[in-house]
Order: sequence, then C-alpha cells, then structure tokens
Amino acid sequence: LAAAPDDVIVNAEFSQVINRVLGLAESAMLTRNVDEATAALDMARRADPDNPRLDFLGSQLTQLQLREITDEARVAIREGRLADADSLRAQARSLAGTNSTEITLLTEELATARNHKLAGEQIALANARLEAGDLMSPSNNNARYYFAMALDTDPQNQAAQQGLITVASTLVLNARTAIDNGLLDEADDLLRDARVLDPTSKELTAANKALGDSRTAIAAAERKAEAERQAELKREADRQAELVRQAEVARLAEIERQAELARQAEIARVAELERQAELARQAEAARIADARKQAEQTRQAEVARLAEIERQAELKRQAEITRQAEVKRQAEAAKQAEADKILAARRQVEADEAARIAAEKDAAKAVTASPLGVAGSTVSQTPVSKPASSTTSRQVAATSTPPPTRSTTVTPAPAPAPARTSGSNSGVTASLAAATTVASNVVQGGSVAGATQSIPQTITTTSSQANRVTGNSAFASSEPEMVAVSRLTRTNYVAPKYPRAAHRRNVTGSVDITFTVTTDGRIRDMSVLNSEPGVTFDQAAMDAVEKWRFEPVIENGVAVEKRTAVRLAFTLQ
Repeated sequence: LAAAPDDVIVNAEFSQVINRVLGLAESAMLTRNVDEATAALDMARRADPDNPRLDFLGSQLTQLQLREITDEARVAIREGRLADADSLRAQARSLAGTNSTEITLLTEELATARNHKLAGEQIALANARLEAGDLMSPSNNNARYYFAMALDTDPQNQAAQQGLITVASTLVLNARTAIDNGLLDEADDLLRDARVLDPTSKELTAANKALGDSRTAIAAAERKAEAERQAELKREADRQAELVRQAEVARLAEIERQAELARQAEIARVAELERQAELARQAEAARIADARKQAEQTRQAEVARLAEIERQAELKRQAEITRQAEVKRQAEAAKQAEADKILAARRQVEADEAARIAAEKDAAKAVTASPLGVAGSTVSQTPVSKPASSTTSRQVAATSTPPPTRSTTVTPAPAPAPARTSGSNSGVTASLAAATTVASNVVQGGSVAGATQSIPQTITTTSSQANRVTGNSAFASSEPEMVAVSRLTRTNYVAPKYPRAAHRRNVTGSVDITFTVTTDGRIRDMSVLNSEPGVTFDQAAMDAVEKWRFEPVIENGVAVEKRTAVRLAFTLQ
C-alpha cells in the first residue's frame, strides 16, 4: 500500500483485511472476550487509524469493559469485598466518566452495601447497649440510638427495625413498672419513648390504657397527635415508596433506552457492513470490467496486427503476381519482336531472291538473242564460283516458311554474293555462265536427279527449322490467361489438413499457390509461389488444392484453360 497508495486493487484488498480484523473484534465482543477484542482493535488502529468504524467499535469495547468491571464490582459487593468493589468502581469511572448511569448505579449499590455493613456494626453496638440496659441513655450511646442510626443507614434493615421494637417493648415494660410504682410522669416518658419506637405495640396500648384512666384528656390529645403523626409518617412512607417506584421505572426506562441504543447501533453496524460489502463488490466489478477491457483492447490490437500482417502478405503476393505477369509480358514482347525480325528477314530474302531470278531471266534472254549463240561460236564458260546451296536455301525459305506470330529474335546471316569476272560485261557473263551451266545439267540429265533431290532436302531442313520457330511462338501464345480466383466457380472444395508437427508447436503461416484450371475443371501445373514459415505447410496446401474442382471456363463457346493463384492461411483457432 505504501508503494502503490492509489492502486484500486491493493486498497480494496487492504480494506478487506481491515474489515476482517474489525469483524474479529466484533466477534470477540459478542463472546465478551475483552482481550481478543482489544488486540484486534489495536491491530486495526495501527494499520488504518482513520477507519470510521474504529470509534464505534472502541465505544462498544469500552461499554463491554465497563460491563465486565461493573459485574465484577457487584460480585465483590455481594461477597462483602467493599474495598475491591470500590477499586473496580474507580476503574469503571476512568472508562466511562463521572456522568455514566452505570457508574451512578454502581455507586448507589456500593453505598447501600456500605450502609448494610455499617448498619450491621451499629446493630451490634445497639444489642450490646440493650444487654447493658442502656435503652435511652446515655445520650448518643444507647440501644435506641444505635438501632435508629442503623435504620437511618439502611431504612429497610429488618434487624434495626426489630431492635427498635425490642427497645420499645422494654420501655413499655419499664413504664408498667413506673405506673405500678405511681411514677406516672416517668411512665409517661417511657411510654412516649416506646410509642416513638413501636407505636403499634399491643403492650404499649395496654400500658397507655392503664395510664389513661388518670390522664384521659391528655392521653386522648396525645393519641390524636400521635395518630396525625403516624398519618404523616405513612404519607412520608408512601411518598418515599413512590419515589423509589419512580426511580425503578426510570432505571428500567434507562435500561430499555440503552438496549434500544444498542439495537440501533447493531443495525447501523450491519448496514455499514453491508455498505462496505457493496463497495467491495462494486470495486471488484470495476476491476473485472477494467481487466476485460484491457483484454479486449489487447485482442483487438492482436487482430489488427494479424490483419496488417495478412495485408502485407497479400500486397507481397499481389506484387509477386504482378512481377511475374510483367516478366511474362516482357517475354511475350521479346518473342513478338523476334518474330517481327524473322518476318522482316524473310521478306528481305524473298525480295533478294526475286531480284536474283529476274536478273538471271534477263541474262538468259540476252544470251538467246546474241549473234554468237546463233553462229555456234564458242563462248568462254568459265564457271562462276557461287554457293548454290545458299541460294537454294534462301529460295526455299522464301517459299515454304509460314509467317510466324511469336518467336525469339534470330538475325539471319546474309547470303554470299556471286564472284565477279574481269571485263565490262562481267555481270552478264556471270549470268550467262550460270544459265549455261543450269541448261547443261538439264540436257545431260546426269545431275538433274541430284539437283531435284537436293532441293527437297533443303526444303525439309528449312521447314523443320521454321516449324521449331513457329512451334515456340505457338507454345508461347497458348499459355493460359491469369485470372483472379474469384472469377472461377469452384464445385469441389477440400480443406487443407493442419500438419501435426505445426499444430503441436503452435506454428501458423500461409502458402501462395498458382495453378492452371483445365478445360474439364481439374488442376494442373501447380506450384508454390511463396510460403511462410519455410515449407512447413507446402505439402498440406498442395494436397488440398490438387483435389479442388472448378466449372470449365467458356469463352466464345469454347472451354479454355485459365491460370490463377490463391493463398491458404494456416491459423490456430
């Protein structure tokens, strides 16, 4: 608590500990165990001196201690240990103060006990004076004096009352003796004293009757006065009795008031306990709500983090797909450029060959029209060195190779030019010699077959090369179009199985797979573009995707293949 005074949880737990200690104090007070209650309150006061319940419980403990002390004092009074009772009364006064009703009652009880004890001592002295015959004298040291003092000390003391009756009886007896002896005044004095002590004594009545014969008028007046006095005494006694009754009623009312106060205090204590419990419950509910809020914020942050990772991975995958598409487009562009170059070269070869054939035809026409040819004169037929095979190859390429659509760039080598002869008519001569040679070969027939055989052979070779070029272009152009998987309709889905090793290690990841959907909806040419972590989930992903089926894609009434890519995420729920 000293390290974190504002921590709600620590304060709540500290309050619970204090409440438990105070509860122990209350339980100890209920069992009247003053020592345990005092120890518990001292502990709580040291830990939390500002606790609002300490004053109330301290007051309750003081009341309990006060009751314990007063009970012990009353026991001491009953056992006659008045000194111990007085000491306990002093302790109680130090706890409750001088205005406590309980202390007042205890003081009265102690005074009564002291009066009882003092009355007993006075009665003992009175009995001694009675035995000595000192009924009314000497003054302040006779039986009547001590009995009256004991009765004043303890008005309800029966022994003192009986002692006075005994003194009165003795006085009446002495008055009888005085009457018998004619001592009327003395008898009158004795009877008067006896009447004061025991006015209802039958012996006194008889003595008075005996004395009344001589003092009728005086006796009547004295009896009347005595009756009035007795009535006054009775009224006084009734008044004293009423005062005693009222005091008892007041005492009972005070006891009832104290009980009501205790009941109200108990109700307030229970209400305070319930309030403290409700506050503790609300604090606990607030703590749980805050913990749930923190957990929800953590979960949302984790979800956002995973979403960001997924988004980054998706961006990476899309970038990879875009890069591959760009590479493929560049390859297609390169193939198209190569095909365009081949087509341009072929057209150039065709143009050169057409020019050469035209030149040869012109040369042949010139030879046929020459006078030398008609007269049969011999013309030098020195053969011109010429790579016939190259010419034939160019001719075949010009006639048999179809125009390619897409191909790799190939730069054809230029055909070698025919050798020149000296003289101003060298071009014509060369053409003529060539024509003569071709004609000679045709007439002789010896090499015609060879010529005719060489031409198809060259055609075959050149056609194979052309087919290879056009075949590559056709293969490049037959690559399936890349489409989003959302454009395809999947008819059979098989979920990937989570690898056991990854599941045991709580490993998560993803696999990016590209594949081709065939014209019958099956999967082929499947490959992994990217996978994380490593190849952990590659096989599981490929096993699942291999079993997928799609509806064939129809374009212009024909089923076509399409290529697509998909990401399979492996997460633990």
